[in-house]
This record gives sequence, C-alpha cells and structure tokens, in this order.
Amino acid sequence: MSQRQIGELAFATWERTPRFGRVPAGLLDGMATLTSPFNANLSTFLRMFALLGRGDIVAPARGSHHLAHHFQARVASHSGA
Repeated sequence: MSQRQIGELAFATWERTPRFGRVPAGLLDGMATLTSPFNANLSTFLRMFALLGRGDIVAPARGSHHLAHHFQARVASHSGA
C-alpha cells in the first residue's frame, strides 16, 4: 500500500473524507539548503522528507495481519463498542 492508500483507509474507517496536500520536493530541498547553516538536523530532516516525497516506497505484503482490521479495532475500542 502506498502512503496515500494508508491515509485513505484510515479516513474511510472513521467514515471521514480525506483531504491531502502536497509539498513539492524542490521546495523542501530549498528549505533544507536555507536552514543548513543554522540547523543541520532540521536540514537533514527536510531533505529526508523531500526524498520520501519523490515516490512511494511500497514493500511486498507479508504476514496475516491487515491494516484495515487494525484500524477497525481502534475505532471499535475508541467508540466503546
């Protein structure tokens, strides 16, 4: 599953409409360059998000647990059902 699909699944479980935004990777790279002289940790953090935002990193499915079941259990425990 992609990050977007995970988010959509989470919102669907709560019966909410998802609203996602995007920040261009180039903007994050620019912010990282501007912050690097002042805060190396923040700069590295921004570069990591820029890298992750360039594409989904999807691993093959493994195991018998499903994220949808986990989300449903969380909703049930939260609502007291």
